[in-house]
Amino acid sequence: MKIFAAATAAILTIGVISGCAASPPATVAGAPTAPTGAPVVASATPTAPPVAPTATSTSTPPPATVDPTVLFTVTTRITASANHAAYDLTEIVHAPTATTPHLPTDLALLAKQCTGPGTGWPSKYPSPKFLTAHITATTVPGRPAWPKHVYKAEITALGAVAYSGDWLNFENDCDIASLTSPGTVHSVTPVPGANPQSAKGVGWEHHMWGFAHAVQDEDGIAAHKVRFSRCTLTIGPAGTGNPVLVHWRTHPNTIDHDMCYFAGSL
Repeated sequence: MKIFAAATAAILTIGVISGCAASPPATVAGAPTAPTGAPVVASATPTAPPVAPTATSTSTPPPATVDPTVLFTVTTRITASANHAAYDLTEIVHAPTATTPHLPTDLALLAKQCTGPGTGWPSKYPSPKFLTAHITATTVPGRPAWPKHVYKAEITALGAVAYSGDWLNFENDCDIASLTSPGTVHSVTPVPGANPQSAKGVGWEHHMWGFAHAVQDEDGIAAHKVRFSRCTLTIGPAGTGNPVLVHWRTHPNTIDHDMCYFAGSL
């Protein structure tokens, strides 16, 4: 299996008033009255000026809530050369914490997928913290179905990472995963508690975040090509001002449009 682009990918909201008799007109003091038997001439009563309609106030909907735990988000689009089928891929990464919303489940995933030889879990991660990611792959409206025999995307990774959801093992446990698009994937990545970002080789800035594409060694068919475009990184509230993320934002890895990932220290 030759990996043209290997990286962590994610393969994946609507009167009528009745019963009242008419009252006689009111008499205005000092106003002349018609003599008895004389015809009564109706006088025009002054009409009140029209009242301008009152503008109805409309309430502005509250702004969308931004999750304060989001560290960064990677987005890209993959397009199949064969028929221009396309998926939009998104990976939302949350800042490292000592616990997660579903810690027992995440620990079980790591125990199942990342305890084999060479995985590094848990020996390389003393007093660990955990980054979780929500990965989605959605079909681009109006595009044809994805062609057969064409790989979609891989979730890029370096270091220990475990998955649940719509994914397949790419080659090894606790490493790169294949997306089963469209779909949703959850991932959990341990990092050292004392230095979760930059610990040599195992801090999160040394991991690869995003997506890549892989094809078989013997597959030289151009029609099986997948092109990555719109590769972007958006810094979340938890990553505001982080110099590494500021650098990543303008330095995507997109070699020959075969991938979209971000990694590396300054």
